[in-house]
Amino acid sequence: MKHLKNPLVWIVVVLIVISVIGYKVMQKTYKQQEAIRYQEAEKVLTLKQYNLYGVVFIPPATLWAVGSDGTLLNSIDEGETWTEQKIGSPEDVFSSISFPDSMHGWIVGKTGKILKTEDGGKNWACVKKGENIYYTKVFFLDLEHGWIVGESGTLLLTTDGGKNWDSIETEKLMTAFNDVRFVDQNKGWIVGERDMFTGNGLIMVSTDGGRTWQDQVSGTDKSLISVYPFNADKVWVGGLGGTIFVSADGGNNWEKRDLKYQEKVIDNHIYRIFEQKSGLRGDRNAIYALCRSGQHFSTDSGNSWRGMMMKLETDELLKRGWLYDIVFHPHNEHVGWAVGKWGIVLKSVDAEKWIRMQ
Repeated sequence: MKHLKNPLVWIVVVLIVISVIGYKVMQKTYKQQEAIRYQEAEKVLTLKQYNLYGVVFIPPATLWAVGSDGTLLNSIDEGETWTEQKIGSPEDVFSSISFPDSMHGWIVGKTGKILKTEDGGKNWACVKKGENIYYTKVFFLDLEHGWIVGESGTLLLTTDGGKNWDSIETEKLMTAFNDVRFVDQNKGWIVGERDMFTGNGLIMVSTDGGRTWQDQVSGTDKSLISVYPFNADKVWVGGLGGTIFVSADGGNNWEKRDLKYQEKVIDNHIYRIFEQKSGLRGDRNAIYALCRSGQHFSTDSGNSWRGMMMKLETDELLKRGWLYDIVFHPHNEHVGWAVGKWGIVLKSVDAEKWIRMQ
């Protein structure tokens, strides 16, 4: 009790109480500030109610992007500013876009529509509508040769610039095709959902322009979402559960790559796999994997991976969302764009740091 009568003791007690209260107040204030900062960042980045699923670049400076709610975006200054227009209804989900040149473009989507422009995007016309067909991807190699894939084993091809579309029988009526790419007028690949008959993630190759197809053994039972042939021999595929495979012989043999970041294996679904020439480190190419809740790249052929660099606010938001597509300038390998959830558009001028533009 004698100690309690000592004024120094009371001073110490009061100081301790003030310190504890002050710490709790500061902690609460910090959390509130962090919440406000995050909310403001979220408000800026989630103003758009649509997602963007496809993007293309047409030299010297034009970009087009498509997404949900019938959305079409256009930029004529390398992605610095964007013009938004609605060319479909709120039910229209445009999943893919392809421009073989600056004037001719194609869009496909969920409602079975095939849209075409012949005046550089000023006007779009619906040239075909498939009943209850979800077209997942359109790819034009040049003005004449194009392919469209979709659910229920749907494959369309044209060799006359879309005047006529041939429906190709693939005997895959129970499988959805997710992506199609050709390296020339003859050789191309399709990837898709897990084949119920073979049990493998679907990979098919054609050597006659898409008229006939042969299955390739993928070595995985996971559905595949993206294919990217860097050339006629080197081919990448990506899919569910962080699945990545690469072939060095045109798909006859496939090697698995683990998507690992800081020694942790990432099993998030991969929506886009892409190899960019001359990449980030000297002459080594960069491999990009856009997946759910993370965006990664590799400069050693997929043996190790790093996260794409971006501002904290953007990175935090994309951990709850994802990017769907990526494209690079054909004449400047360091300049690229990526699009994704909430209408987000990212741009890089050094192929390493990514800045939000939309």
